Amino acid sequence: MGTRASEIQLTQRKLTELQRCAGFVHIRERGTRPIDVTGLAEVERSDTGPAVLVRPDGYIAWVGTHLTARGG
Repeated sequence: MGTRASEIQLTQRKLTELQRCAGFVHIRERGTRPIDVTGLAEVERSDTGPAVLVRPDGYIAWVGTHLTARGG
């Protein structure tokens, strides 16, 4: 069993709103820049927690330091 991401506080919108129209959702650490990946919804945390990647079913897929886009 995993952990649901529904309690993470965001700076704008609610996670449940984003999940209605998106697949995975990247929740960035507060103060970090978007990574701008096509098809990936992004939102910023309002607290000091880590970056989180949320699966379409609302469960956390990954937690860590902010993601960075690959390539040049």
